[in-house]
Amino acid sequence: MSATIVFATIAFVLAITQFNMQQDTAEATIAYMAKKHLLGFAELIEDEFELIGEGISGTKIESLTSDSDGRTTSFIFNREISTVDTQIEYRLVPVDTVQSKGRDVPIFRVDRYEGTTKIGGGPSMLSDFRVELLTSSGGAASTSTAKVVKITMSLAHNLGNMDDSNVNVSYWGMTLRPASLDT
Repeated sequence: MSATIVFATIAFVLAITQFNMQQDTAEATIAYMAKKHLLGFAELIEDEFELIGEGISGTKIESLTSDSDGRTTSFIFNREISTVDTQIEYRLVPVDTVQSKGRDVPIFRVDRYEGTTKIGGGPSMLSDFRVELLTSSGGAASTSTAKVVKITMSLAHNLGNMDDSNVNVSYWGMTLRPASLDT
């Protein structure tokens, strides 16, 4: 009888350990995929923002609009695509709100437009997206005086038991000096 109790206890401990290992693996996979989405979108942003004003003789940056929390809701600039002057807009779109530790966390996506046509965008898990226009010395700049563009964003993803609503956040940021803004 005691051998049965010992065996049952060992089997129970092994089952709990196996379950915890599977949960840890799932959490690591979720975090990895979220970071992969963030970095993929960041690469697209970096490649495109380096070309702000490229091939344009007129207005390079049209407008930058932010909400009351400082998130960029719209960033419009011009660049040449296949020898055609094209207006590009990155627009922040609310997607959802999740609860995390008793507070609301708004979730967004960033849509990319060429003119009035939606052409792609980012993942629907962003918790922040900010574009800042700066002078070459790092001070605040207007659309007409900007020489440097600073981009920061964060991506929220669930971690752990979905019922716990634990939200983990991955951050990314970069400061770029588009060559055409120096002219």
